[in-house]
Amino acid sequence: MSIRTREGDTIKCEVHLRPFARECLTQVSSMFHVGVFTASSKEYADAIIDQVIDPAGTLLKFRLYREHCFQTADGIYMKDLRVITSHGLHEVLLVDNSVHSFGLQLTNGIPIVPYFDDPADQELVHLSSYVLSLAGQADLRTKNASTF
Repeated sequence: MSIRTREGDTIKCEVHLRPFARECLTQVSSMFHVGVFTASSKEYADAIIDQVIDPAGTLLKFRLYREHCFQTADGIYMKDLRVITSHGLHEVLLVDNSVHSFGLQLTNGIPIVPYFDDPADQELVHLSSYVLSLAGQADLRTKNASTF
């Protein structure tokens, strides 16, 4: 795939979609408001979302990027979920392979192991099951905090 940078350069890259990504997003987005919150640049994230993850534009309701993150003095990007103003924190969860990312709201975080192109990877099957089990909870953080 090709990604156009802010500077106008075109970068060619290969993207490996994690197994069950679309199935997970389809299931979860049928019951929850799903979006992307990434520490990547807008150009990079949008290209991958538009060309690989959600080309039809039906699964993801919002997108937040690096500019929405808080960068620590050590260069770590943290995702402050309070920037999501359409929902209260009791309704928001963040799935990330870096616990630092949700360090500002630990009870909202769902840790997931990094993906390294393993075709047998089942993480998103387990994630779907877990997230769907939260449907109807008044405060998603309660069960999430006791689980993680």
